[in-house]
Amino acid sequence: MNRISILLWSLLLLMAGCRDNFDITTTRQLGPIPEENVQASLIGHVVDTQGNSLEGVQIEVAGQSLMTDVHGLFYLHQKLMNKNGAYVKATRSGFFHAGRFAFPRLNKSTYLEITMIPKTLTASFQSSEVASFSGVRIPANAIANAQGQPYTGQVNAYVVYLNPTDPETFNRMPGDLRAQDAQGYAKVLISYGMIGVELESPLGEKLNLLAGQTATISMDVAWGSPETIPIWHFDETSGYWKEEGEATLTGNVYKMEVPHFSYWNCDTPADYTLLTGRLTDTQGHPLANYGVTLSQETFGTGVGNTDGDGYFGGIVPANVTLDLKVYNICGEVLHLQTVGPLANQTSDIGTIVISDPETITTTGTLVDCNGNPLPGGLAMIERNDTILAITQANENGQFTVTHNNCISFNVYNIFVTGYDLNNLLQSEPTVATITNDVANAGTIPVCSNLDEYLVFSFNGVSQTLLSDQITFEYGVSANGYLGGWLDTVYISMNFENLVNQQATVQSINGAIRYPNNELHNYGCSYCGICPCGDISAGTLQFTEVPAAPGEYAAGSVTGMIREEGLSIPVPYSVQFRIKME
Repeated sequence: MNRISILLWSLLLLMAGCRDNFDITTTRQLGPIPEENVQASLIGHVVDTQGNSLEGVQIEVAGQSLMTDVHGLFYLHQKLMNKNGAYVKATRSGFFHAGRFAFPRLNKSTYLEITMIPKTLTASFQSSEVASFSGVRIPANAIANAQGQPYTGQVNAYVVYLNPTDPETFNRMPGDLRAQDAQGYAKVLISYGMIGVELESPLGEKLNLLAGQTATISMDVAWGSPETIPIWHFDETSGYWKEEGEATLTGNVYKMEVPHFSYWNCDTPADYTLLTGRLTDTQGHPLANYGVTLSQETFGTGVGNTDGDGYFGGIVPANVTLDLKVYNICGEVLHLQTVGPLANQTSDIGTIVISDPETITTTGTLVDCNGNPLPGGLAMIERNDTILAITQANENGQFTVTHNNCISFNVYNIFVTGYDLNNLLQSEPTVATITNDVANAGTIPVCSNLDEYLVFSFNGVSQTLLSDQITFEYGVSANGYLGGWLDTVYISMNFENLVNQQATVQSINGAIRYPNNELHNYGCSYCGICPCGDISAGTLQFTEVPAAPGEYAAGSVTGMIREEGLSIPVPYSVQFRIKME
C-alpha cells in the first residue's frame, strides 16, 4: 500500500466507509506495535522530490537487500513481512536516508512509493573548531569516524528541515511517526517540526559525534507550542522514533541537546489505531492509485494513494474525528465523508463505494520467451510518462487493474510494460486497445534484456548496479576491463585473451557493504592479504561481444575469491549487460 501521511501524524491510505459504534479498547501497547507476519509480495517505486525515478537505490526490507532498476522500481516476491508495518529502508549516495512502512496482505502484492531528499552541502568546517550552521552548534574536537574513533580534518554537513505545516513533509520524512516512548510504550506522534543532520568526510565517510559529546540544535516552531516537549530520534533499523530527552521553548525556538545526529523530531505522543479500508466502484472493481486525504483542524491534512487492489491502511491517532476526501489523478474530489473517532487498537472501516470514479480497466497477460505464463511478473501501466498503476500478474500471468481515467485517452495512448525482475527481463512497451472503458494489452512477451546492469554476488550477498554506475572497456589486444561503483559496492575486474566469447579473469578486487553495514574487502590487489594465485577466479563467458563503442557487452562469470581475514575462499558471481565506452 502506498503511504498516506497525515500532517502532524501519519497513516497509510485512510479510507472512509463510515461505521458507527466502534468498540472501545485500549491502545496502550507496551513494546513495538504487535508483529503479524504474512507471506506477500512488494512492489516499490523510489523517486526524488521532483518525482523523478531513482535507479541504483539500495533497499532493505524483511532481511533482503535489493536495488532499484532504471525505472526506480524494486520487487520482493512472496516473502514473510509484518502486515502491521514492514519497514522499507532506502539509501543512495547524495540523498538523505529514507524509508516507509508497507502494509502487506496475505498472498497479495502491495505497492509503495518512497521519496528521497537530495543532499545539498550546508556547511564545511574543521573538526578542531566550534561549528555553527543552520541552528546546529557542534563543539570543537567532538567528531567521530565510522568506527567511533576521534576524527580529524574537514567535515561536510548536510541539513534538512521538515515543516509540519507543509503537506509534503509526510511524503518525505522517514517512517510513519510510529514511536516508542521512554517507558517503551507504542505511540503515534504529533510533530511540531523535525530536522535531519548528516556529517561526512570529503571522501564520503559517515561521521557523527564522539561518545560523551553533545551538540545543540535550535529549531523554529509556531507560537503557542508547548514550553517543553519530548524529542525523538529516528531509528534507521526499526523505522521507529525513539524518545530521548526534551526540548525547551525560547520565544518561538525549540532548543535541544543531542548525543548523535540523525533525524530529530519535537513531538507529543498520542495513542494509535491501526486502520484498514478499501475503495471500489459501483461494480465492485477495486480502485488503484486514487488519492485520499484525511484532515482535522488540530492535526492538519495528509495525502496518499490506494494500491492495486484498492486497499490502504496504517497508523493514525485514536479518539479523533477525521474528514476524508477521495480524489482522482486530476485532483477532482469524488467523495467526502467523516471517519471515527476510532479507539480500537485495530479498526477496519470497511469499503467505500465511489459512484463516478472515472476509471478504465487495463488487462493483459504476461508470458516468458517460450510463451508460457509469467506468474508474479509486473505490469506497469503508463500514459504520457505518468505511471497510472503497477500490478502483479497472477499464477496464469494475467493481470487486471482499474485505475484513473479522468483525462481523455483519445490524446494519449495507454502503454503497458511487463517486467521479470527475477531474470532481469522486460517487454517492449505495448499499446492497449481501448473499448468501452477497457484497455486490453493482449499477450505481452517479457524476454528483452534490461538495458544496462551489473549484478554482483559475493558470499551470498548480492548488489545490483545500473547504467552510469558501471563501465566496460575492450581493446584490440583482446584484453579488457569491467567495473562499477556504488556506495554499497565497488568492483574492478580485468580480463584477458577474449577468444570465442570466453576470457580469463586476470584480477578482481573491491569491497562490498553488507546489509548490517559491515564493509568486506575482497580480491587480489585492493585487499593486500587476499592472494588469488592458488584459486580460480573463473572464466568470463560472453553472450554479447561489442565490436565498437556504443554496442553492448553481456555475460557472466562464477568463481572463488579471497576475502580479507578469511583463509577459505568464498564464492562470487557477476552477471552484466552494458554498452562499451
